[in-house]
Amino acid sequence: MSTYTKQQGFTLIELMIALVISSIMISVAVSQLMQSRKTYYVQEADSRLEENARYALDILRDNVKMAGYVDTSVGIPDVPLGQFYNGDCAGDFTTCTDDGDDDANESDHFAVWLNPSPDGAGQELTCSGVDIGAAFYDASIVNLFYIESANSINTLKCRSYTINASNNAATFIAGSDQPLIEGIDRMHILYGLADQSPSDPTPERYVSAATINALGNPTSGSNLKLPWASVSSIRIILLAGTGFNDGSDLVDSRTFSLGDAEPFIPTDNAGAYDYNRRKVFSSTMVINNASL
Repeated sequence: MSTYTKQQGFTLIELMIALVISSIMISVAVSQLMQSRKTYYVQEADSRLEENARYALDILRDNVKMAGYVDTSVGIPDVPLGQFYNGDCAGDFTTCTDDGDDDANESDHFAVWLNPSPDGAGQELTCSGVDIGAAFYDASIVNLFYIESANSINTLKCRSYTINASNNAATFIAGSDQPLIEGIDRMHILYGLADQSPSDPTPERYVSAATINALGNPTSGSNLKLPWASVSSIRIILLAGTGFNDGSDLVDSRTFSLGDAEPFIPTDNAGAYDYNRRKVFSSTMVINNASL
């Protein structure tokens, strides 16, 4: 007589329940993994934004500190007529220090005017580290800072010019046009305008470059300073961005306010919100060599 052993197993219903539970657990695990991935990308992007913005502000701060400086080690140095140069930058910008309403990225640009000191090697350098040439060591120069696209990413750049003392005309210094920091989407500048009397450099108000450019020069014989010579501090506002989809796939639909500039709403070329992360950074800097 044959003996049959009774076998135990899972019923179809039990298998289906186990499959459903497993699918739920896998879905939760995948969801947590994706969320961790997005969090990582967001933190990495934020860290990159802050590093780029702080480095950009450090570069600008170091240059603003030198605005109006005169190197007295040369025989007869050319003396800047103000802290910032608002003449024609050799056709690159009709007004070297001005609002950026007409620029492609609507960023302001400004030109620091100084007579630089030599470095340890005896060279006088531009904002990008280019020697201005021994023939111009007694001349004043301007370092122009502006925003321009490089590799489809808005970038803080600088270029420099020598200034002719007889007519204050600017001449571009070859090789001085260099990118400094990528990922600076916008730059807006406000200037601390002091009373034009020679005795008080305390800023009374912060205004745009266009406002100062519109002010008339003092009448002949007046003891008042030129409008740009009355600037004693500067407020720089930067909008830093990643310049690309940071991997978080998060749409940033915020509106950014940059001082008294028009609010900025980030969109791509098709008018849709892009995936770039952005933050606003600002710093107010005192001009050490403000004219008294």
